[in-house]
Amino acid sequence: MRIAVIGSGSMGSAIARSWSELGHSVVICTRTPDSKRVTS
Repeated sequence: MRIAVIGSGSMGSAIARSWSELGHSVVICTRTPDSKRVTS
């Protein structure tokens, strides 16, 4: 499943990481694209 997460804060990052570990394709939308939270 392809999933988009709006926000790279602690909750958005945790949800995106969990879905990614389950094998889903995840895209994170954020105001700060250079953030260390979204670079992996």
